[in-house]
Amino acid sequence: MPKRSGIDEAAEGATIKVISHVDEACTSSWKDNEAAIRRCCQPHVPDGLIDQQQLFGYLLADVFGRPLLVHEHARLVGQRGDNAMLKAKRVLKVKTKEPVWRAAAAGSNATLFSST
Repeated sequence: MPKRSGIDEAAEGATIKVISHVDEACTSSWKDNEAAIRRCCQPHVPDGLIDQQQLFGYLLADVFGRPLLVHEHARLVGQRGDNAMLKAKRVLKVKTKEPVWRAAAAGSNATLFSST
């Protein structure tokens, strides 16, 4: 996951915006192409299975310029991304129809990533 840049509110809002967009892309891609994604990934993962959370981890790593994750780490990164989204929604008390990044940019979120 990305590290703090020192520009707290702006950087955190932007990071949540990026994670939110990756989450939306992952959900959409998974919904539309689950069978094709599983088929393409099958030869490259030890158990031949991949799930949406692992896909989210791979996409997050790619978007943030990290090296290709090993299979075991993809789910952990996906879980951390999910946790960041859940925490943002909880901390900011975002309405379900309002994008998380918009609320993060509008309000103070200095404690959003303080525990990571």
